[in-house]
Amino acid sequence: FASQCVECVECVDDPAKHHKHCNTKSGLKIKSCVAFIIFMTHPATHERLLEYLLVVGPALTGSERAKHSPPLARSYSKNSPPVGTLQTWDIIPQQAPKVLRKFPSTDHRDFPLPPDVAYFCLPDGCYVQVGEPECHVFMLTDTQTNIQTYGVCARVSECFDCLTSSVVEAESQEKRNLSLCILSRHPFFRFFKRCLATFLHFILDFCGDEPVWKVLTSESTEYAEQKVQLWPELLHWINRLLALKAPVPGEGALEVELEVDPAHIVCYPPPTRLPLLDLPVNELFQKLTICTVIDIFKLVISEQKVILYSSDSAFASECVLSIVALLYPLQYLFPVIPLLPTCMPTTENLLMVPTPFFIGVSTTFLKKLSPIHRAEVWLVNLDTKKIQKPETSEEESILQFPFSILQLQADLRKIVDQQGLDSPSPKTNRSHGSSSTCSKFSSDEANVAKWEMDVRIRVAFVQFLLSSEVLGNIDQHLSIYRLFPRPVVVLKASTFMSSYLQSSSVADKQFIHDLIQSQSVEYFLEWSLNPSNCAFEEIRRGSCGSVI
Repeated sequence: FASQCVECVECVDDPAKHHKHCNTKSGLKIKSCVAFIIFMTHPATHERLLEYLLVVGPALTGSERAKHSPPLARSYSKNSPPVGTLQTWDIIPQQAPKVLRKFPSTDHRDFPLPPDVAYFCLPDGCYVQVGEPECHVFMLTDTQTNIQTYGVCARVSECFDCLTSSVVEAESQEKRNLSLCILSRHPFFRFFKRCLATFLHFILDFCGDEPVWKVLTSESTEYAEQKVQLWPELLHWINRLLALKAPVPGEGALEVELEVDPAHIVCYPPPTRLPLLDLPVNELFQKLTICTVIDIFKLVISEQKVILYSSDSAFASECVLSIVALLYPLQYLFPVIPLLPTCMPTTENLLMVPTPFFIGVSTTFLKKLSPIHRAEVWLVNLDTKKIQKPETSEEESILQFPFSILQLQADLRKIVDQQGLDSPSPKTNRSHGSSSTCSKFSSDEANVAKWEMDVRIRVAFVQFLLSSEVLGNIDQHLSIYRLFPRPVVVLKASTFMSSYLQSSSVADKQFIHDLIQSQSVEYFLEWSLNPSNCAFEEIRRGSCGSVI
């Protein structure tokens, strides 16, 4: 646990404000629940694990909404029948989402609150009905520093009249979406999701009929202390969470205990292992076919304009981040937007950029696209697992791949089938006094098996990229002109292509020629001379045991 002041968050920014109780250590004991956003960026230069906690909702409520109907965006109802490959959506008035409250109340000097973050918290708008709490991730990139900021949002539906009156029939109450968000600069998605679940559990189960939602959407602390009995404990938990220090890569881990669950370990892997990806890659192969995942991988590595869309926006955003991680040791150097908000005005104009991009959207976003926007974009429907190619594409040259793609398919099939056979199935233990222990043990075994499956999938993609059919011998055809301060490397393309045609069993000359001229490969050739992560070298030498 961090040893900062548990009463005020300001002392995190200003050490001179530390109090005597700053050295006390206590657990984060609370059962809470609301929607979170968590922002994160590069781990090496930021000490805070979390930056902000936000409450995001509609800008207008109650009687104010009846007087205003600004056409800032569109919200869609899924009650209409489907037409063609998409659904018809009923247009209803939509207010822009707004940050209703934030903790701490003032911006950090080194990390001001992003101005448009509210749109990413509620990407489909404030009045689209949400049943169970939904959690999705997103990522923002600073155009000046190129620092990526990740987000995790949990959305819940709440009633307008619940915030002002307690005697209203449930059928007549108008639903709205709220998000309680944590801003951080570190991509520990599983830990942040557990924080959200704990916080929501506290609010829904322990606050009862207290107007906690009205308190969270209000800036009046005096009103909170008078109306919500557990508000001091809730505020104390928030301050403790914001006071946590981020783990330093290679220098230990942070152990955080949230309520009664086992302590959560937060750390970065050493440079000899694969880079951190705190998302379940195995879910890609549970919800999509192996061929669909490989087809998306082909389009991204070929530097095409790609949009993934799904009725489940959370899955679309995680799919984008997972596919980008599967490019390792290559890096995708073009815009990546895991979730582009539908309710944000003029977001469709981003598709007119001349560079490739990789974007995830909700199905409702496609209603904003005109034929001009679709002209050069590959649309991947994650629900139907179908790919719609643009009119200007040359499908034959893009989707053709080396013969080793068959080996990748076989390796992935083996991994998926082995996981289905080896994963522990839940069994009922009839012995008295041991059922809960056995259930917990079985659950831990299942989690470990899924994590191992994620690593094996990533290793299979690295082996494919570094095989003799793709980039296996590329380091033997380099001319190095300078190493410092930044390497200057030139690939001898003609000699590499000659060597490739001799060693490849089934040559795909056009694909390899386009690949070695891509920015991902050019950057890889420079980065590989002094890599920040050397797991790919272990995999190329066949030493996969230490990586796994």
